[in-house]
Amino acid sequence: MTHLTQLAHVIERNRFLILDTETTGIDRRAQIVQIAMVDAAGRVLINSLVKPSCPIPPRVTAIHGISDADVVGAPTWNDLWMLVKAISAYRDIVAYNADFDIRLIRQTFEQTGAGMSWPIFSRGMGEVVCAMRAYAEHYGQRGYNGYRWQKLGNACMQQNIHIENAHSALGDCLMTLALVKRIVSNG
Repeated sequence: MTHLTQLAHVIERNRFLILDTETTGIDRRAQIVQIAMVDAAGRVLINSLVKPSCPIPPRVTAIHGISDADVVGAPTWNDLWMLVKAISAYRDIVAYNADFDIRLIRQTFEQTGAGMSWPIFSRGMGEVVCAMRAYAEHYGQRGYNGYRWQKLGNACMQQNIHIENAHSALGDCLMTLALVKRIVSNG
């Protein structure tokens, strides 16, 4: 099944949520500093800063605008993970670059979870669908090894979707929701 077909099935079932995170970076030690989830109607299920156990590098703050000062009073991942698990229970998850967001959830938990095993999406969840891969198939631009991935902002511009609050978890969730609805409705 193609990513686009998988996305269409998830949208049709209408029990999905859109997930996005902002992080301290992209490496194997990076952690979540913001998480958001919206439902199929765009209702905000969670939108929270997250206090990581490591500093946010200035080069990363320059991208998403979240600094160490912003997260001083924010809940930690240990404070939030049960809520994230409850919100996502028995729902399909759509994320733009899903592999990255799921990896960051896992590694944030592993780095801050006091040695506990990773329980977030282990049981009671639906499919995880990558909107970036589905959009690449929809857009159809060929690259070296298959379809060429597009940045979320570029994909939205290509589909005439208003870009607002890019590089905030909630802004990216809402743009991803608009994008997946557009490409699924256009077949």
